[in-house]
Amino acid sequence: MFFRWSFPLLLLVSFFLAAFTVYSPSRDFIREKVVSHSRQILAKADADLTGKGDWVTVIKVQTADSLSLEIYRTDAQHVTSEFLKRIVLPDRRDGYFTFHGNATNLAITDVDNDHNLDLIAPTFDENLVPRLNIYRYDSLSRDFVKLGAE
Repeated sequence: MFFRWSFPLLLLVSFFLAAFTVYSPSRDFIREKVVSHSRQILAKADADLTGKGDWVTVIKVQTADSLSLEIYRTDAQHVTSEFLKRIVLPDRRDGYFTFHGNATNLAITDVDNDHNLDLIAPTFDENLVPRLNIYRYDSLSRDFVKLGAE
């Protein structure tokens, strides 16, 4: 007897849930309850950007609505740190790439052979096209400049 009513009941519940999620206000309500708004640290990297004692710690952070790099100036012993800059990446999906034989989602290396290290943060856009976001540290302005096309 139970099996006779279980299939129609499951079909009715499935239809109700499908109709509930198609309706935009209810879909937003469900998304608000399910998606976390907390910060999630995805990666961390430390380096001396210029080779002259400009030590930084870069943290790749994901929230519900953004993906960003937080950059902190540190001393050589990594005891104290000072917040420098937050770079909001143009895409919201975290990406990986192969760097020296290992998969990573954040790297610090000299991309353009100018003897200054660059930040590399891969992402995926809305169409899941991979992108390498590369930021160069400009020691004159003490700021980070995006390399490549905007």
